[in-house]
Amino acid sequence: LPHPASLPLHNFQAAVASALKQLAPHQLISSGGDGFYSGAGSDGKNPDPDHDRGWFVHEGGEFSRDAAIPAIDVLSYHCHPPDWAPENGFAWQKDFVRRWVVEHDADAAGVHKPVYLGEFSTSGGGWE
Repeated sequence: LPHPASLPLHNFQAAVASALKQLAPHQLISSGGDGFYSGAGSDGKNPDPDHDRGWFVHEGGEFSRDAAIPAIDVLSYHCHPPDWAPENGFAWQKDFVRRWVVEHDADAAGVHKPVYLGEFSTSGGGWE
């Protein structure tokens, strides 16, 4: 289940996307979010990096629930493995990126919306 802290941002996104869609019904509206999950992803597991630490929960995002907002046409997410889990090595980060992309693609397919990776960063440690 999504964390209660994610509900205010979700409600805000739904209201603004709906208002924009009324003002400009032919414009594509994107989520623009980080893509975090405060609860479980499509496979029933929380795919956030080191989700047990919980700082992602307090960001307010819940990708799978936000993806279902009817007025949002295109989904986006970010991926910054060296920043999100610097203590984990390259092999873990590389595996995380694969899982992160697959999870977001699956959630987008589940609501029949396109999705794109809007930000990606790497630094040292085998990423060169």
